[in-house]
Parts: sequence; structure tokens; C-alpha cells
Amino acid sequence: LRGHLALGQNLPFVQRKEVPLGRMAKQCAIYMRGKQKPTYDLRKEDQGDVCIIVNAKELMTTGHKKDQKLYRYHTQYFSGLKEYNMRAAIEKNPYEVIYKAIKGMIPKNKHREDILSRKLIVHNGPTTLSSIGCCPSSLIVS
Repeated sequence: LRGHLALGQNLPFVQRKEVPLGRMAKQCAIYMRGKQKPTYDLRKEDQGDVCIIVNAKELMTTGHKKDQKLYRYHTQYFSGLKEYNMRAAIEKNPYEVIYKAIKGMIPKNKHREDILSRKLIVHNGPTTLSSIGCCPSSLIVS
């Protein structure tokens, strides 16, 4: 983790129990791009913070999204459209659900994949701060 942090970067730490998925994704996208800082400049690429999300398996959503939201992909064969709901996706891989939610909140340009690969860390279970290896600067639970 120490290789991820640059000079002047903070370490936002998100606990996934109280915040809905979309609100958490919006907040993480803002922190990963650095828009919360007063020194934010649109022309500079790397000014955001590394965002750590723990308890990824305990995603909170509003309404019946876990049963009604569908993820689709195509196998490139005839009749190859596969779909599964959010509950199955969370059981299989909660990182992908969070990744896709945050990916939709970041602008669609050539830096999007780079920002996500360098600044998003997701842990499935409860994680202590000592096992992460760094002390967070703020706790985002809103």
C-alpha cells in the first residue's frame, strides 16, 4: 500500500455498513479524482487519494435492487446472452459490483481505468488498520 501513496495524498477509509452503494460510489469517485481538495486542477491527472473499502460483502442498497438489478454479458455465441442479479454478483465477487458502480461515476476518458486500478482497494471482510499498513486520514460514513 505504501507504493500506492504519493506525497500529499490522504487515505480515505470507507466502512460499507451504513451507506448505500450509489452514494458510496459517488463519494469514492470524488476522493479518487481529488475534487474535494482546494488545489484541484482539471489539467493535472494524479491528484486524488487512494480509497479503501472494507466489508464489501455487506453491500447496502435501497429498495429491491439486489433482486431486480441485472448484470448482462454476451458469450458471442448464438443465444448467448447471460444475465444474473445483484445478489448473485455479490455472492460471486463483490469487488466487481463496487468496481462497476464507481466506474460509472468517473468521467469516460483515457484516465478512467488508470484511476480505478491505482486508487481503489476493496476488502471483502472486516479489516483492521494495522493489516492495511497505514493510518487513514478520514472515515467516510455519511
